[in-house]
Amino acid sequence: MLNKRKIIYILIAIVALLLLINVALGFIHISLPNNNPTFLSKKIIDEKFQKVLSEYEIHENWITKGKIQKGKSDSLKNSLIINLPNDIPIAQIIKDINIEFSKQPVIVSSSEEKINGLTNLIIESGNTIKLIADFKHEENLLREFSNIAFLLFQVEDLDENELNDLIKNPNHFGIILPLELNSKSIAEILKEGRKEYFIQLDDDSDEIDFELSDDFKLDELRSNSKKIISSFNSPRIFFVDETNCGLAKSIQNFIAEKFKERGRRILLSNKLTFLKGESSNDINSLLKFHVTNLKPGESK
Repeated sequence: MLNKRKIIYILIAIVALLLLINVALGFIHISLPNNNPTFLSKKIIDEKFQKVLSEYEIHENWITKGKIQKGKSDSLKNSLIINLPNDIPIAQIIKDINIEFSKQPVIVSSSEEKINGLTNLIIESGNTIKLIADFKHEENLLREFSNIAFLLFQVEDLDENELNDLIKNPNHFGIILPLELNSKSIAEILKEGRKEYFIQLDDDSDEIDFELSDDFKLDELRSNSKKIISSFNSPRIFFVDETNCGLAKSIQNFIAEKFKERGRRILLSNKLTFLKGESSNDINSLLKFHVTNLKPGESK
């Protein structure tokens, strides 16, 4: 009986001790370090702002310093005046600036002046104005554009579901099909899906009407060139790998001339930039390299 009482007393003491510890902890405030900054420096804000401008290929000489209206800011010496060509919507660049500063301790506000056609942008952080910029369009400004196109090979190896998924992809790209009979049905599917396709010419076709060979007489080459164009009437551009098509250069030139007479052009697929890699990461890395090194006015 005594042992049972001792056990009960011990349990009651433990419960009481736990209650006291719990109450004590309620009065103790444990402050954890806060790694999130409460404001951004002007330097960081300027860098992020310039990053967006550079993505739009805005030249340095399109950016000038302006005067700040009296009483608008005591922390800045100058504002920025951003002159834009007409093909850059001011609303879009303001949107991208907001995205750049999303989840940052800043306030981005903008307003439009109907009289001067200016859009005023103000960036604040830590209750201090860190940047003021006015955006306006200038008629005489033009950007140099680069062009990049994506062409896919070996689409004929896809199964029906894979081909349908590819066609549903909203991105713009072209597809190069081999000079084979099966390509006609694939071409029809691509046209229905509003995808552009091209044909690769060579001496290895499985269709007698599409055959091209160094051994053919010129009349045969002329006739088969006409049949190829009529069978694949949609593309205005055809491709040939001049180093691996099995046709002599003189025959390639003759075929190119026959295609030209019918309003078609033949381009060299061996001059294309191919993206090859062991994984999707390799492909993405190569793509980023070529895009970032594309010079103004250059096409790939």
